[in-house]
Amino acid sequence: MKFELRAAPRDAVAAPGTALTERRVPRSWAKRWGINAGLLFILPALLVYAAVVLYPLLSMFYLSTVSWDGLSPTKTFIGLANFQQILSDPIFFVTLRNAAIWIVFNVGVGLALGLALALLVNQRLRGTAIFRTLYFLPVTVSVIVVGQVWGWIYQGDIGVLNGYLGALGLNGWKQDWLGDPNLAIYAASVAQLWAGAGFSMMVYLAGLQAIPGEILEAAQMDGATAWHSLRKVKIPLLLPQTVTLTILGVIGTLSQFTLVYVLTKGGPAYQSELPSVYVFDQAFNLSQQGYASAISVVIFALSLVLTVLQLRLYRRYQGY
Repeated sequence: MKFELRAAPRDAVAAPGTALTERRVPRSWAKRWGINAGLLFILPALLVYAAVVLYPLLSMFYLSTVSWDGLSPTKTFIGLANFQQILSDPIFFVTLRNAAIWIVFNVGVGLALGLALALLVNQRLRGTAIFRTLYFLPVTVSVIVVGQVWGWIYQGDIGVLNGYLGALGLNGWKQDWLGDPNLAIYAASVAQLWAGAGFSMMVYLAGLQAIPGEILEAAQMDGATAWHSLRKVKIPLLLPQTVTLTILGVIGTLSQFTLVYVLTKGGPAYQSELPSVYVFDQAFNLSQQGYASAISVVIFALSLVLTVLQLRLYRRYQGY
């Protein structure tokens, strides 16, 4: 005679003095309606995302096709008229030129400065932790405070910069740094460069410390100098960090508002105005909500195109 042992089902229960009986587990209402229970856990986050991102984004596209002052209960549909107005708006193209200057300073020069600082504080020397903290400190300061401090530095005859130039006998170099139309955008870019270089430094520093030591040792054994090791080994391996910082820099430029508004409010004569400041002026100072939304759509499209282009170039360089 053969005996076969079978495990009792998980949902089986035994009443006292009786054999095991199978208990029916009730189905939850989520399974009954075919809803994935995992979606219920992320539903609050999805609702917040839809409220603060999707709804404003869709509203921007809608408002770009209407004429509205922001207060009137009626909105007049005008199609693509706002976008046609952009093509004939010289101030908008001035803001794009200023954005290009800002990108050159804060992406081109900013990444080079951040890499130089990262190489400097990556040395195994005493006190490097202190310098890392000092270089990163401006990143933690409020943008409004940065604008106030640099406005004091650039201020006319009583400003710090002109005061030092006068003390050094360089009175001919004194300038109205924020009041000169030819200098205002460059002065504001320098302030942003000071405030943002520490962030690039930390990103590059993390990338440098992630490079395997065996690669650097192999380069040294092959006779590579410090310059060749930097140019042929470190910089190519830091390409992911460079691409990330470039994308963040371009998007940040097209959305930059606070620092420029605190320093110059876009003046003089729109010569330091960036696209986001121009959107604010059109929407809240001139009550042209529809036109401001159309400009925002163009900025959004430019950010998307530039981001995709950079990613495609990066993938082509990587060979996939």
